Amino acid sequence: MRAERELLRELNEGSDSVTGAMPAVDSDQTTFSRSAGNPNFKAQFDLDIALLYFTEAAGVYISILPAALNATLQTRLAAFIFANTDFASGFATLKRNLPLSVWQYGRPLIVGKDQLVVNGVDLDATATAGLVDGDLIIPAFATVAATNYVGLVRIRCNQVEYGTLLESIGSDTFRTNMIRYIVDTTLTKQFANPIEIYTISLFGKFSNDSVNPNSFKLPEQFQNGIIDVPLKKGFTKHQGLGTYIDYDVTAFSWQIFVPVFNRLGMV
Repeated sequence: MRAERELLRELNEGSDSVTGAMPAVDSDQTTFSRSAGNPNFKAQFDLDIALLYFTEAAGVYISILPAALNATLQTRLAAFIFANTDFASGFATLKRNLPLSVWQYGRPLIVGKDQLVVNGVDLDATATAGLVDGDLIIPAFATVAATNYVGLVRIRCNQVEYGTLLESIGSDTFRTNMIRYIVDTTLTKQFANPIEIYTISLFGKFSNDSVNPNSFKLPEQFQNGIIDVPLKKGFTKHQGLGTYIDYDVTAFSWQIFVPVFNRLGMV
């Protein structure tokens, strides 16, 4: 009898009346139960960050590997995430706080929306072959030993075009509770680059903090290329993230878990 009473109690916890009737199922609602290793979340999206390198002469681009860069350019580029208001100024503030060595920043671009020009030269079919509408491109360029080099940091969201996501943050807000940081197991040195956390107020007040992903590497974790960073942070159009990218880390991803979000105008 005790087992039956406990079962009845558990069933009635989901009821919507004193009669014990179970509530109607909302077929339009999708939720996820918590799985081992994951925090509770209402939404989750993936950001894929890639590095693309080229030489350029007379408007003709040639794709090259990181090892083909001039030695002085084998430094770091940078990725900027969110920061909607700073994007409106070409990431002017974030660029100052993550300066480049030898490389110079170009103007950030949204593929399919902006003219794809780096240092006054249009990207040709070779340079755009790996791009799709909605990608955010943070370009860098340099001329060394009479050779023009171009580096493109490409940021892509798998669930929605990243340009759409960035625009939506102009009004919508959300909170994160974890970033799952994934790199190739041969390039885990990328984890040594801190994740910078920025806030830029309406009238330019700037504050920042940083977190070292390696601080969250667990000894019992056997997945060498994955670190779960428990970043609990609210994001509006004024907040953003940034990190340096080692020159030879041509791809990595952030899986971002969102427990709370607010869509302006949605009910």
